[in-house]
Amino acid sequence: MSFFRPLLWVHAAIVLASVGLAAPDAVEFNRDVRPIFSDNCFHCHGQDPGTRKAGLRLDVRDAALKGGKSGVPALVPRKPEESELLLRAMSPHDDEQMPPADSNKARLSATDLAKLKAWIAGGAEYQDHWAFIPPRQSPVPIVSGAPGANRTSRGVNAIDQFVSARLQQEGLSLAPEADAETLCRRLYL
Repeated sequence: MSFFRPLLWVHAAIVLASVGLAAPDAVEFNRDVRPIFSDNCFHCHGQDPGTRKAGLRLDVRDAALKGGKSGVPALVPRKPEESELLLRAMSPHDDEQMPPADSNKARLSATDLAKLKAWIAGGAEYQDHWAFIPPRQSPVPIVSGAPGANRTSRGVNAIDQFVSARLQQEGLSLAPEADAETLCRRLYL
């Protein structure tokens, strides 16, 4: 297997260069990586010890850093070229490839591989499930000419500012305010 690693990385470099992962945001575990793991990995390497293969658990960072029965770490933060998870996902050999062919899962796309590589290169930090992260208040955009900007009778809350900012971004504008009869009819419909 060590003979094929240099060839594997040449292949990986070509694939990842062709993708051109030029994302403006850093790769986040919950947004970018957890969906890949959930769709392709957690069935065999998740929290259920009854279905876990090779003793490898990928839903917990410490377990992924430790590795499975082989003792080889699945993740080596900041070193994607040493991370077995990425090597297996990119392997051209059927006996090493993850997800395996008999799992009926497709090979990871070049975009997914690029996200995993960027995530590992960035430190392979896990995040709590989104349901356990306290919400952060987003700053309210200030849009000139938007409802609420002049605090008239129309649109005086923050939601109107977010809607107006998005409409302006898309080159659209609000429809004129409906009269009382139209609003009453909409209410009863």
